[in-house]
Amino acid sequence: MKVVGVAASINNPELSEKRVSEWGLNFTNIADNGEVWRKFGVISQPAFAVVNSNGNVVTHMGHLNLEGIFSLVDEANSIS
Repeated sequence: MKVVGVAASINNPELSEKRVSEWGLNFTNIADNGEVWRKFGVISQPAFAVVNSNGNVVTHMGHLNLEGIFSLVDEANSIS
């Protein structure tokens, strides 16, 4: 599985890096000017979009704890 964080804090990339390190996660985190968010239908922060290996997308608008993120990944992986 490949994880890429897409943060909208283009004026403050350090904030995005801080969020990733708070949970002790290690994955690529990119700044977005809105283009990636639009592609996945994300309209506000926080938001999560998981793309499974078949290209299916599951999104969640709102905060998630770490358990919620894993549940979202499981949900995406259950779609064939």
